Amino acid sequence: MKRNTYPLTLSKVFPAKHPRHGQPTDFRTKFEERAKIHTIRANFPLWKDRFARIFVGDAVLSIRQWSDKPYYSKQELVADLGIRDAIGIEELVFVDGDINKPHIVKYPDQLVPVTIYDLATNDGLSVEDWLDWFKGYDLTKPLAVLHFTSFRYT
Repeated sequence: MKRNTYPLTLSKVFPAKHPRHGQPTDFRTKFEERAKIHTIRANFPLWKDRFARIFVGDAVLSIRQWSDKPYYSKQELVADLGIRDAIGIEELVFVDGDINKPHIVKYPDQLVPVTIYDLATNDGLSVEDWLDWFKGYDLTKPLAVLHFTSFRYT
């Protein structure tokens, strides 16, 4: 049976709407040195389904980086992570859609507070850069924390 590959592309530079637009993120190096131990993505339900497939061995998470301009250049493979790796997923919510009130969903009825400092640091960013990065996200919808290591907030 053929396994699915779910690409997850790390940004090589800060995006256009970020104050540091065009400057290097160094995400690949931070990933390789285990300083970036997760990434945060929109569409939690999609990622939850993908991780369910990974956890049963039907898929891999393919960490990649654009070689140059996003969507207009080739993707460079950084690593393929699968069932034998310590990857994981957690649901991140913001109480009242407030970026200053991040929580991890432990159970449907239990929220565990997490600091912006921890989220930013583990994402390979400063707090200021992290806040600017997520400024345009719809924080009324859950986000996915995609872990590259065995670290979990809960």
